[in-house]
Amino acid sequence: MIVFGVAIVVCLLLGGYHLYISKQIGILLKYFAAFLGVVSVISLITILFYSGHYLHLHHYFVALIFMCFSRFSTTISQGTQGLLLGIYVEGVSRWGMDPLWYPM
Repeated sequence: MIVFGVAIVVCLLLGGYHLYISKQIGILLKYFAAFLGVVSVISLITILFYSGHYLHLHHYFVALIFMCFSRFSTTISQGTQGLLLGIYVEGVSRWGMDPLWYPM
């Protein structure tokens, strides 16, 4: 339980750091628009094409999405990219490329 709590705190801190950096360089609105765009596309695909299915976001897929948002040339951002890439590669190599939508 403590490990999950620490992991959540680390994720929130890294996310906050990247939001802070994006605000500093003036792309915060573009940052939010891109994230909402990704969520909107996944939601739209789910609604239009996969009725009768449920969406299961695998940890490697989430890591791949968030890796795009750690784009800055700072040590912390590059470390975050490495961590997310490791999560992605581990998930795909261990579990395979499972589908995102499963029949109900």
